[in-house]
Formats: sequence, structure tokens, C-alpha cells
Amino acid sequence: MSKPEAESISSSVGDDQQEHSLNVITNTAATTQPSSSESTAGKASSSQLSISEITDGLTNKLNDILMEVNKTDKDLTRVFDGIERKLSSFTINKHSLLHTVSGSPITFLKISAMSHPVFSKLSSRLLNTSKMSKLFVTPLELASNKEEIQEQPKKVKKRAKSKKSELEVIGNSKYNSLNTYLDYAKAGKVSTDSTVFQGNLYELSFLEFLRTHFDLSRIIHQGGKDDKGIDIRANWNLTNLKPVGTSKSAKKESKVFETVNAVKRVKPLVLKKDLTKSLNVKLYVQCKCWEKSRVDARMVREINGTFFNGDNERLRANSQNNVSLVSNTGVSDKKVKIGGAKLNSQSFLMVVAPTGFTRQGLIDFDRSLLPLIFVKFSKNRLLDGVGKNGVYELKNYEIGRLESVYCNPMAQALMKGLDWVNFIREISLDQGSDYNHTTQ
Repeated sequence: MSKPEAESISSSVGDDQQEHSLNVITNTAATTQPSSSESTAGKASSSQLSISEITDGLTNKLNDILMEVNKTDKDLTRVFDGIERKLSSFTINKHSLLHTVSGSPITFLKISAMSHPVFSKLSSRLLNTSKMSKLFVTPLELASNKEEIQEQPKKVKKRAKSKKSELEVIGNSKYNSLNTYLDYAKAGKVSTDSTVFQGNLYELSFLEFLRTHFDLSRIIHQGGKDDKGIDIRANWNLTNLKPVGTSKSAKKESKVFETVNAVKRVKPLVLKKDLTKSLNVKLYVQCKCWEKSRVDARMVREINGTFFNGDNERLRANSQNNVSLVSNTGVSDKKVKIGGAKLNSQSFLMVVAPTGFTRQGLIDFDRSLLPLIFVKFSKNRLLDGVGKNGVYELKNYEIGRLESVYCNPMAQALMKGLDWVNFIREISLDQGSDYNHTTQ
């Protein structure tokens, strides 16, 4: 074999070996690459599975929480609706709640708020509802007023057992009370829908209220065509209205003359020398059994006209600080007459109606120099389901109740130093009605 041939053979062999080694390397890389990609895919699939498991777990927990919240909300709504239904079935107020049994709504709210934090939402919902804001007291008010109210139960019970309602009423010989009037109306077949029947029933129901809660004597019912604007008159003893404050500073502060419109010095009744005489006043009552009408400016003018007996006269304090009528010349020539009786600082005029004031009516009511007291007293209501034969029986009526009391500036000035507000509050507690006393 020649040398060139041997070289060519060796080169070809070398090329074959290089090609073979390259193929081996290529095949090795090819076989290695898929295995690495498969492991990467396996790792990715395993990581995706763990995230989905976590997501499913969180979703299940959130669903459980939402179901529990939804259930709690339904429970709260059911409880709230139940309380609202119960409250709508009877009348309740801020003060009578303090005297209810342990199962009262406010006690329920207090216990629930303590036992379960979720009920605090219910409490705030109830207390913030405009319909019920007047019906509930907060725990702070309950705690602050509990001792004050509990100090007065004996006084309230004594007033409830009083025999004032047995006082004889001077008036119509045919009737002088609700029972006797209903008997009279039944015998005379008076229509219960007539204004005469409704007016007399309203007057007599308020008369019963006065006899029960006010310290009155010589009560005269003179309602009718010739009543001269006065339905009820009586002597009113104010000695059971305790003076406000017991300290020397409080007494000294109360000994201040009041200025009311044209009267510069109005002397409160408690500052009179003879309290026994000054605290026994005349009370004149005018009742208006209205359906929709309210005390307006015309009504106030009628009151002033009825009591003044003159258009050019006005009130001014005399040397004894009694309210009297004087003419424009400053010379006292007439006394105010109320149904034939003279008016001075020891006479109060009470206007009673189931409605309120108009805006101008209230302004004129305050401007009046007569000591005026407005009482909002509800009308009597025939109970549902009562037949024709039962309309003349008192048991079938829901008798009118005290709703609010308002004194004009002159009446407030004369009563300064007397605990008039608590007096009305006690009356409200006795009858269980809504209490609302307004002062300027």
C-alpha cells in the first residue's frame, strides 16, 4: 500500500470517528433535553395544584363566614321586627319605661348588648330610628334617672289613691260626670256623631282628669251656649308644687322680678307675703274639641277679647305688682273679667285642645299678658268592634290623655320658683301618657 493511500484511509477513519463522536454528543443532548423539560413541567403542575387547593380552602372559609353573617343578620331583623310589632301595639314613653317590668324592651336591649356584641348594632338601630327615638332611653339616661324616679313612687301612689275625683261638681242638674252624661245622652237619644255630644264628652273627660290630678275645690262646669267662653272654673291650690331649690343661693336667685312684654315687674307667686293666699289661685278652662283646627291668631284674639272686655286696654303691674287693666291714659279704670270674675295675678287661663298651634297663634299666645296655659289633651275614642248598644257605655271608650303642656311667658313668670315641670311629670307617670313639657 502506498503512503498516500494510507493517509487517505487514516483521514477518512478520523473523519468517521469525529462524525460518530458528534452524533453521540448530539444524541446525548437530545435525550437529555426532553428529560429536563419534563421535570420542569412536572414541577409547574405540582405548584399549580397547591395554589388551587389554597384558593378552594379560602373560598370555603369565606362562604362559611358569609353564611354565618347572613344568618345573624336575619336573626337581628327578625328580633327587631318583633320588637317593633310589640311596641306598635301599645303606647309607651321615655319615663314609663323606667317603671316597666324586667322584661321591658329597654331591659332586653341592655341584656342582649351585654351578652352578645352583635346586639349593639340592634340597640343603635333602635335608638336611631326616628319612629322610636321618643320611646327609648339610653343606658346612661336609665342610670341617671333611675334613682330620681325611684325616690318618687310613694308620692305617685298617694296621688293615684287620692279622693279628689270624688269632689262634687257644680253644674248642670242633668249631668256632672262622664257616666251621668252618657246616661243622659242615651235617654235623650243624642247622636254620638254630633258636635254637641263630642264636645260635652271632651269637656267632661278633661274635668275628670283635673279632679284626679289637680288639687281643686269648688269645681263648676258651665259649658253650654251661655258659658261666656269658659267651660270649667275652679279654685286651684298650688301648695303641693314644691319650690325649686333648697339652698340659700337658689332661693336668692329665684327672688328676681320678671319682665313680660309691657309689664316690667312681674312678681312670682312664691314671693308674696301670704303664701297661703297667693298659692290658691283661680283656674278657668276653655275646651276646644277640634278635629283638625289649631290655635291660631283669631283664637287667641277671642281669648283676649273674652277676658279683657275692651280693645283699648292693656295689662300693667300696679303698686302691689298685681296684673290689672289700665287705659291708655295710665289710669286704672277696669278689671279684667272672666265669665263675671275679676282677673289678677292669681288667675290662670287654660286652653285645652287635641291639636296644637299655628305659627302666628303661638306668637300671639306668647305676647298675651294673660297667664295662659295650653294643654294638649287627646280626644276620646270609641273602641273597635263596639255596636250601637255600647256607644253609651263608658267602658267602651278610650278616655283622652295628657300629651303636652305649654305655659306662655306670663304664666311662667308667675310660677317661677315652683316645681311645675316635675308636677306635670308625676301626672304623666300616673296616667302612663307621653310627657312633653315645653318652656321658652
